[in-house]
Amino acid sequence: MLMHAEKMRSVGALIGAIVHEFNNPLCGIRSVLARLSRKLDLETGDRDLLRLALEQCDRMGILSRELQRFERPFSDIREVFDLHRVIDSVLLLLNKHLKVRKATVRKEYADGVLLLVGVENQIKQVLFNLIKNSGEALLATGGEISIHTARQGALVSIMIADTGGGISAEQLPHLFEPSFAGKHSGQKICLGLSVAHGIVREHQGEIRVTSSPGRGTTFSVLLPAGEQGDAGEQNYGAHIHSCG
Repeated sequence: MLMHAEKMRSVGALIGAIVHEFNNPLCGIRSVLARLSRKLDLETGDRDLLRLALEQCDRMGILSRELQRFERPFSDIREVFDLHRVIDSVLLLLNKHLKVRKATVRKEYADGVLLLVGVENQIKQVLFNLIKNSGEALLATGGEISIHTARQGALVSIMIADTGGGISAEQLPHLFEPSFAGKHSGQKICLGLSVAHGIVREHQGEIRVTSSPGRGTTFSVLLPAGEQGDAGEQNYGAHIHSCG
């Protein structure tokens, strides 16, 4: 865990430097495009292309900000934050990875803002590792990843399920062991699962996994809820997000 934390700090410093250098030319490109869109008498097709280019600049800007948030050094200060916002930011960071895996993400969020108590960057790393692992578990033909959130009394429930190849009963008890990923690297088992397990335990939470070969895998995480929010029954609406 300590070695992994030190590695993440080094990677975070590199990300921060790259994002800073990346933003300068991006701002310049967007400024030029915006000026052209205001001054030039363009045909409809060309104006649509220019608008699309501006939208992609804005998308890259959002991604840069999310990368900056992700690379901030971890602290032990716990605070109340919006779980759904954090999940959406992780999906944005993993968009390319999930697109390559031909994954469709199905979000089933509890209504309204769902507050969580914890170290935001650490919880973001947990979600990043679990969703990335779900993407890796999908077959070459792709599949679906479902993300379900709910309030359960003093706890928040997060379920991440995939339609991948699943994990055998013999392997399941060892899934969160740091050495397990190295022994089964050919099966796309993510080393980050052991890190996620440690973070959840440090937050006085619980992480469970159910799986069987050919039927996919479901990770269930329980964490302390924020001070606000209704602990009663929740309604759920499905939202499909195709990566790409």
